Amino acid sequence: MSETKKIIKFTKPVPTLPNETLQDIFQYLGRYTLQQTLLVNKRWCANTIFTFWKQPFHYSHDFRIIKTYLSFLEDGDDAEKQKLLDAGIEIPSKVENRIFEIPSVLVHLKYCGVIVAVKNLIANRGNAKVEINDTTNLMNLIIETLLRLFVRKEVKLVSLNLTCEKKFDPFLRFVDPEYLELTKNLKELYIDSKCPRGLLFQWAAGNCRKLHSLEIDLVRWRRAKQSNRKDLTDDENLARLICAQNELQYFKLSHYAHRKDLKTQLIVDALATQANTLQHVIFNVVSFARCRPLEGLAKCINLNSIEFHSVYKLQEFEIVQPLISAKFNNLKKVIIVEPAQVCEELRKWADTINNMKK
Repeated sequence: MSETKKIIKFTKPVPTLPNETLQDIFQYLGRYTLQQTLLVNKRWCANTIFTFWKQPFHYSHDFRIIKTYLSFLEDGDDAEKQKLLDAGIEIPSKVENRIFEIPSVLVHLKYCGVIVAVKNLIANRGNAKVEINDTTNLMNLIIETLLRLFVRKEVKLVSLNLTCEKKFDPFLRFVDPEYLELTKNLKELYIDSKCPRGLLFQWAAGNCRKLHSLEIDLVRWRRAKQSNRKDLTDDENLARLICAQNELQYFKLSHYAHRKDLKTQLIVDALATQANTLQHVIFNVVSFARCRPLEGLAKCINLNSIEFHSVYKLQEFEIVQPLISAKFNNLKKVIIVEPAQVCEELRKWADTINNMKK
């Protein structure tokens, strides 16, 4: 006996998600999954394209992204256009009647992706009328053209990832007053570069005061001649950057160890200025050598989590005692990742906190 298939008829239209909700969902999809959402229907296709251009360099380093941006250069940008054309950089004609102004929707910028895409563009350029032998100068020309375009299109970045490659250091472009408007509304900042740290931290402390998330990774940095540095040390500039924030919620410090002149205490004390808003703190491969008691961290009474990943020099009870004695209102998680040089009292306190919230 064959089964009868039931046909379901909807008396009301099937509800659809708002465009903003679709875009919020799509931003968590990978590149290849995002390609599939293009094919669902016109509405999903439009929202997928919009999601891509909010953070294009998170998905791809294709040089055609740079070419698309360059197609938005206006008639008044003839001097910039001519320099690029003379260097063999093709500038596509602007497509009329686009759904939206592509440069204007950029909010999340992965800067190393820009660098790779620009390199790919240079590798695929045509014949140059004016040969620029120095690749760095040509890269600077293209990157500065892009940044000026973003400023004219009133781009307001929400997140900025500054990761530097081994042989190219473009980050001082953001220090130039010409581009400060791009980063005044930053909520998330990640720094991992060989850029002169003092100058970069001074720029960030003076221009980025609304950060919710700050991640500093020192694994790539080497000591370099810093002719533009003030008398402040790198550590003091980092402390200034923390203190400059108004609503910092997440802070992660990585690979701050193996140096004779560590000033971890300055950074811990600076965290106390964010006591009302700070919720998550992570120390990853950080040395607490020559640290005094962690009073600054203990003042952050609204913390939800504290993580110690492979930390050094926390074996003395006197250093961690303020932390153990503090009355945290919302602390749910204390993680200690081995190998870690921590005292037994800190381990027991972590176990107590973690067991209480189960």
